[in-house]
Amino acid sequence: MSAASVKTPPPEPSHSFLVRRTVEACELAREAAAIAAEGIATGSMSHLNAIRQCEKELDAIDVEVDSGVTSTITRVPEGETRQLLACMKLMIGLERIGDLLLSFATSAQAASGHLDSQDARDLTQMATVLEKMLADVGQSFSQKDVKKAIEVLRADAEMDRLRNLIFCATSRIRRTWRTTPVCK
Repeated sequence: MSAASVKTPPPEPSHSFLVRRTVEACELAREAAAIAAEGIATGSMSHLNAIRQCEKELDAIDVEVDSGVTSTITRVPEGETRQLLACMKLMIGLERIGDLLLSFATSAQAASGHLDSQDARDLTQMATVLEKMLADVGQSFSQKDVKKAIEVLRADAEMDRLRNLIFCATSRIRRTWRTTPVCK
């Protein structure tokens, strides 16, 4: 066999690699949200280490995308430049979601056994909505699907509604605690 017949695939363009890594980060954040939902639904936050690992991987991808965009952005056409900037913006949000999910899991673990069943259902639903949103973000970004992106924006209203339900319930509980005497 001659050396001429062995073909190596061309290297993946930096732009395509960075978009792919950003979509992988969406999947990683979705996985962390799924783990959080399962932990709350089952009352077991032993999944904390898995969420911590997802968050570490999100941090690494964030650094990789940031560095890659910086070195690639001046060498691509305008359309790809916009997409690279979107990668950076998306990674900032995904990295923050990873941080918040880790904080949430740590707090849930500390509060284990003290969580009202309705609050647990609301938090599980919230994490499940987030999981779907992140899957849709990855799909809409990779396929440039505007309709799917609009669905994500609409789902954000459901997240706000659930957050408000939880905060209102927490406020009612705090008011009750303040009016109930601690000592008799």
